Order: sequence, then C-alpha cells, then structure tokens
Amino acid sequence: MRMKQTKYRFLFCKNEEMNEFLTTNNKAGLWNEFLYSPNDFNFKDVILISVHPQKETVYQMSIYHEKFVVLSKQQDQWFGHDLEGKKNVKNFHKTRVKLIAYNNTLFSSVINNSETGKLSLANGVECSLFKEIAKRINITWDVYTSNDEDKWGTAHLNNTVTGGALKWLFMKRADVAFCSLWIEDTRLKFIDMSRFWTLMCLKFLVPKPQPLREKWDLLFKPFPLSLWLLVLFSASLTIITVRIMADVQKQIGYEQINAFTSLSSTIFWIVGMMLLTNNPRTNRMGPIRHLINWWCIFMFIMSTSFSSILYSYITSPEYTNIVLEIEDMVKANYHWGLTYPPPFDFIFQMQNPVHRAFIENFVPERNIDDRVDRLKRGQYATLAKCLYEKHFMETENVPAAILNDLRTARTCMNQLYIGFGFVKHSPYVKSANLVIQRIFEGGLIEYWLSRVTEARMSPATFKQVYEIKPHRNGGNRPSALSYKQFKVVMVVWIIGCVTSTIVFAVECQCTSRDRN
Repeated sequence: MRMKQTKYRFLFCKNEEMNEFLTTNNKAGLWNEFLYSPNDFNFKDVILISVHPQKETVYQMSIYHEKFVVLSKQQDQWFGHDLEGKKNVKNFHKTRVKLIAYNNTLFSSVINNSETGKLSLANGVECSLFKEIAKRINITWDVYTSNDEDKWGTAHLNNTVTGGALKWLFMKRADVAFCSLWIEDTRLKFIDMSRFWTLMCLKFLVPKPQPLREKWDLLFKPFPLSLWLLVLFSASLTIITVRIMADVQKQIGYEQINAFTSLSSTIFWIVGMMLLTNNPRTNRMGPIRHLINWWCIFMFIMSTSFSSILYSYITSPEYTNIVLEIEDMVKANYHWGLTYPPPFDFIFQMQNPVHRAFIENFVPERNIDDRVDRLKRGQYATLAKCLYEKHFMETENVPAAILNDLRTARTCMNQLYIGFGFVKHSPYVKSANLVIQRIFEGGLIEYWLSRVTEARMSPATFKQVYEIKPHRNGGNRPSALSYKQFKVVMVVWIIGCVTSTIVFAVECQCTSRDRN
C-alpha cells in the first residue's frame, strides 16, 4: 500500500537502543510502511505518525497482526499521543487568538487595563478556566467585547444569527468566546462548542415564608376537625344518657341526682367537667356515678393532649404558605423580570398552561436597583442560575440582607450544560477539551467557583438561600413566649368577661323588676 500524498512520516521507537528520531521526506510517496514487521524493530513498541496536509494518521506496530495497525485516524489527533500512546495537548507556540467575553455575573469579568489601555480578564470561573487552557496549549489572546443587548446571541430557524458572541464567532471576528454559553443544537450549526465544564440549573428565587404574628385559630389548631367532632359527639351522647338515667334513678328512689334532672343543669355539669372546672360529688348517685367517672377520665386524657399540643403551637412559630412550584406563584400573583429579554422556550414548558400564565407576569427590569425595589415590596421572583446547589447567578448586586430573605424554588426549570464557543472547525477545540476534562476531574472548577463567590459575597448567604424557614439566632431552640402568642387567648378571655358583665347586668335588672 502506497500513500502518495504523504509528505512526512515520523517514526518513534520506545526502547533506548533505537531511541532515535527518523524522518523520511518522501515527496514521491514511494515509501511503504506496511513492509515492516515486528522483527525489523526487535519486537519493540513502535508508533508511526503519517502526516498529510488534510489528515494525520497514527499507526502502532502490532505483534499479533505482525504489521502496523491504525491507532487513530481522526483529524488533528496525531499530536495527542506520546511514546506510550497517551493523549496529550497540542502546543500552538504562542499563537494569538481573539477572545470575545462579557461581564456575566460570576462566570466572567472584563476590565480595562489602565497600564496597557486594553481590555483584560478579571475574576470569574470561566476566566480562570480559559487562562489555564491557554497556558496548557500555549496560546495568547486579545480580549474584545461589545455592547450587544443579547450578549450570548440567538440562532434563528432561518439559519441566521443575531447579536452577541454567537455572531462574532460565526462571522469569524473572534476565535473563542465565553459568557455562560449554553451547549444547544441550534448553536452547533454555526459554531463549535467545547465539552461542558459545569451543569447549570435554572431556578427562581422567591421570598421565604414569613412567621405568622396573629394566630386567630390557635385554640382550634391542636385537634383536627374529626377529633373535634368526636368530642362534640361524646359530650352530646353523655349529656343525653346522663339525663335519661337521672330520670330513671329518681323514679326508683335516688335523691342525690337532682343536679342532672334538668337538661340545662346536665349540660352545665358535663361541660364543666370537660373544661376541668366542675366535678360533682358522686356518692349516693347510684349507677350514674360510673358514667360521670368515666367521662372525667376521658376528658382528662383529651384535655392533657390538648394542652400539650397547644403548648407546642404556642412556642413553635408558624409561617405563611411556602412557594414551591410555578403554580404556587401564579396563585399568589407573583411577578418576575430580568434586565434582558429571556429565552422563554428554554426556561418554561410552553405546552403547560400554568407556565404560559406565569410568562404573562413578566415585567422587564430597568436595572439592578429596580430589581432590589421589587424584591423589597414582595411577591416577586427573580431567575437564578444554580451551580453545585450552592451558588447562583444574576443576583450578585443584590444586597446580602435581601438574599437572606429569599430561597430557591423547588422546580428546576431547565438543566443546561455550559461550555466554550469556538469558530467552526477550530483547531483549538480538541486540545481545550482535554484540558477541561483534566481540570474537571481534578476538582479545580468547584474550587475556583467557591473562591470567586466568597470574594464577592459571604458564603453564609448561599446556605440560607436553600433553607425553608428564616434563620433564627437562637438556633433550633423554642422561641420565648410573648404577648403576641397569647393574643388570641386574651381576646377570648376579654370576650368572656364582657359577656358575663352583660349577663350580670341583665340579671340585676330583671331581679329589680321582680322586686318592684
């Protein structure tokens, strides 16, 4: 087999005796590498690299097949193998590339260098990652940016692109771009994307539930409705039974049961025992005393349970309803907004009527100050980019005091992979992928993300964002009792006193009339 278009072949021998670099410049293409066998190299490990203007092919001497077999025939892959057949990155020898980047929260930051007067990269996870890639593949860069409102760029169905990094790469005005670029099929038609370096989850930040100050249903909270109905049924049955048995016992000669011979008196005593305020004497009452004693035992158990549960409700604060899903935000009439037009198709499920209803509540934000004012007013949600379930974006300019009152909603609107953008058929993609893979496996990306985040914001802020209830200085201890927790009880007591006063005044007036 002859390879007539091959210009150069490089033969590397692994053993020390044959550790020499053989170059055969065969412009005529008459040299046939398949004439060799393992015996020609003393059965040593040999790799042959055949370089073609459009393709490079790597061969390895196989002792089993007794000839050179293809190790790799993919474009630009021959540089990725050393003498042991391991992958390596390509050295681009200080090649200068054009980089397009934007200020995009914690991902990237572009500043004006006062010494050189040019743009340079500052803090950001993608900035650190790109610098490491450039160092490994040995390239230099010039930074560019633009004032496009859509800094990412949009790919349309009619095979056109508008704005941002996507257009810069498609028009070949830049070689590489980053600014939290999503890896999606529509973009891959126009540019190349590296392998992902992180997975981003889109969630909404919503206000945390607020503690309820007025507990008007406090007295009814300890028991559910079914248990209240059981108590009412038991009391009614006991009143009727005691009243009937009292009449029967009175007819057969029992005289100490006059307190239960009238319906009003029976209700008074039974309800009094239920409230642990009345306990009539049961001597010489006959069989009816058993009903009264067992009723007292039953109400002692119920009253003790009621008191214990009531205490827990008083000492444990309650909160308003938690907003977890998009449906909850629609019911509560929540609004949301961003400083740029959002890609609704990538955020929401357009076939879901609840999602479409929430899209109608979108109100564009004028700036970050406008966002802060809306968050202070409440019933407002802002879109967050969550990474590793402890960091989020698009809100780095919101004060930490406001972020402490927010939490992430439960629904992950969409999961997106983030990567670097390159010009179509860029020679830097495969080398960059190797570097990203090694950095990702080494855990450096999460470390950089933590460092960049903590430099801008307290890490305690992120921990509280994922809490359901607001943070209390007392830890997990019960809250101290206050007047507000007993406000409902006090109101009930005041109503009872006022009612008793009115009844007493009416009785006094009726008594005076009878005397007259």
